[in-house]
Amino acid sequence: MDFFKKNKTLFIVIIVICALIVMWGRSVISRREPGLSARRGLFGRKTPEKAAEEIIPVKVTKAAKMDYKDTIISFGTIKGFEEIPIKFKNSGSILKFYFKEGDEVKKGDIVVSQNQQEEAIKLEYTKIEYDKNKALYELGAITADKLRQGELELESAEIQVERRNFYAPSDGFMGTRKVNEGELVTPGDVTATFIDISSVFCEVGIIERDMGKVKVGQKVKVELETFGNEVFEGVVDSASPMIEGRSRTQTVRILVPNKEHLIKPGMFAKAEITTFEKKDAIVVPKEALHKRESGYIVFGVVRVVREEEKAPKGLFGRKRKKEETPSGFEQATARMIPVKVERATERLALISEGLAEGQEIVLESPKAKEAIKDGIKIEIISTE
Repeated sequence: MDFFKKNKTLFIVIIVICALIVMWGRSVISRREPGLSARRGLFGRKTPEKAAEEIIPVKVTKAAKMDYKDTIISFGTIKGFEEIPIKFKNSGSILKFYFKEGDEVKKGDIVVSQNQQEEAIKLEYTKIEYDKNKALYELGAITADKLRQGELELESAEIQVERRNFYAPSDGFMGTRKVNEGELVTPGDVTATFIDISSVFCEVGIIERDMGKVKVGQKVKVELETFGNEVFEGVVDSASPMIEGRSRTQTVRILVPNKEHLIKPGMFAKAEITTFEKKDAIVVPKEALHKRESGYIVFGVVRVVREEEKAPKGLFGRKRKKEETPSGFEQATARMIPVKVERATERLALISEGLAEGQEIVLESPKAKEAIKDGIKIEIISTE
């Protein structure tokens, strides 16, 4: 007994050390066996297990730097750069069309003519009279004024004949015929159209929500099925100020160079209008955005790691290891990041502030939409 009294302090120190070792051992076991429903305390008493924290499965991606382009795609038809209506100044029947619809026409070719029998007779008579006056003038029988009068009458007769013909003002194509040969037309009647297609228009309809994005001068890529979706470059030439009826669309005319005359009026076209461009922009999938009253946010990914024993290098040796969920996926924490969205398409959003290239963010997942919040635990089921 005297021995215990003399070494009382030593015994107390030994008991405390033993208790600390037991507590440390139980803490190690609790980390290795998180699935147990209860734990025992230092003296064998059961302690309630802490409620399991919800972990949300998500997909993650990285903010990427790329050349950002916002485009509008619409469909329409090709129309001639200039559709010239063919009209005659005098009444008369159509004598002949010299080209079929769609035929190529060279500058100066007669496209269509009216019946000119009376004008031809008058021209022939005037020419005979002029030749007679010219002979008399050379003999000195008439004055120069008389000869000049005959010249003017001949020129007038030739003009009357020419007015019965329509000559192509440039290279182009024969358009739609409005009347048939032999049919009577009066001044103002359109007999046909002549189409100048050195440049052409592609007319498309822009839906109401995109009207504010389209401006004159914007670049356009025009694809034509006829040429296996070959791309032709064009620019927005004009936009109608009116919205059309039930379709609620705005007509936009796109000017497309056509020096080789490959593009024909009536062809079906697909137009891709570039409304915005920015190089080396930070871009994320639009589904990663969350709308808040204060603006847009995304959720960054903070990966969770834990300290693990280094074996067999001693009791206190440690190394870091990725934390895993019970399902075997990597565990992380969601961190709310306010961002400024400059522009957005249906798939991508251009971020002007808040993110850096390569920064990991949470993508949308069915469960995450409502449940995700700042600081919540997530499990990374895949990376895109």
